[in-house]
Amino acid sequence: YSLTINGALDAGTYSIKTTLIDVDNTIITVQIEYPGDVQLPYIDSNSRTATWNAITDELELSWVLPTGRYADLITQIRIVFSIPTNNNYLVVKMPPHATSVSLPVDLLAGFGVSANSNPSGIVWEMQTQAYNNAGLQYARGLSNKLALP
Repeated sequence: YSLTINGALDAGTYSIKTTLIDVDNTIITVQIEYPGDVQLPYIDSNSRTATWNAITDELELSWVLPTGRYADLITQIRIVFSIPTNNNYLVVKMPPHATSVSLPVDLLAGFGVSANSNPSGIVWEMQTQAYNNAGLQYARGLSNKLALP
């Protein structure tokens, strides 16, 4: 089912009641928690760095966490690697307070990437995500896509 509401909806817990017509008119009531309109802050692309470590053969990524309104709602950070010419992508999930990660080059080998070589034109973006207690995502902030070095 879907529900369309015209206009703004205040934050709160709402009850939706529906009747299942094809199953002996059973009435079901569902409680839905709506946090309100949340504009989750994103990780500034100017704060992000990507370098290859030739000694460890790892891609080292770092960033500065966003601050301000709703920053405390971030429950997960995602690093998304993608190739702009097709639909291939790789997602690395990080805890909400992480500010860096070192990834073995083998992780990106499926894209044809090796240290200091990015023939596929892979780009990476960062996402801040907010999930409710039921595990449903209700907000996301997206950074700009940057090419790997």
